[in-house]
This record gives sequence, structure tokens and C-alpha cells, in this order.
Amino acid sequence: MLQATAAVLIGGTSLRGGSGTVLGTAIGVLFFGVLSNGLQMAGFGTEWQQIISGIIIISAALADKIQRDGWDSLALRMPSFKSPAAE
Repeated sequence: MLQATAAVLIGGTSLRGGSGTVLGTAIGVLFFGVLSNGLQMAGFGTEWQQIISGIIIISAALADKIQRDGWDSLALRMPSFKSPAAE
């Protein structure tokens, strides 16, 4: 299930809704297939394959957010607290 979602996300479909293409999804599936095969041939265990796939998914989600909302959307906003002495 995670790999299917990742392939669609890498293929260009936004997590927040939107349209993707069949070609983009096919490229995402091909990308993760090649990645998985390459990591397996390099001797990485399945846990490392999942970690690397997760990093790629998080990176793609962040790239989607930056593309939609700009860099300022990633800024941490601290709540403002009023000091009891100021009242």
C-alpha cells in the first residue's frame, strides 16, 4: 500500500488532491522498482529499503508543499504568549 501511494506521489499526483497522469504513475512505479532492485542487489536489507523509500516519500511530499504554497509555508510559527505582568 505504501509503495503504491509513493509511486503515485513520485509520478506527480498531489497529496492534497489534483490530477496525475497514467504515464507519471508508471514512471513512479518504474522508479521504485528500479530502486528496490538496485538496493537489493547492493545488499541492503528490506528495512533499509523501507527507510530509503520513506525518505523519498517525505521529500516528495515536502517538494509538493513547497511547489503549492512556497517556502514560507515551512516556517515554524511559534504562538505568542502574553505575560501576566503585562496586563
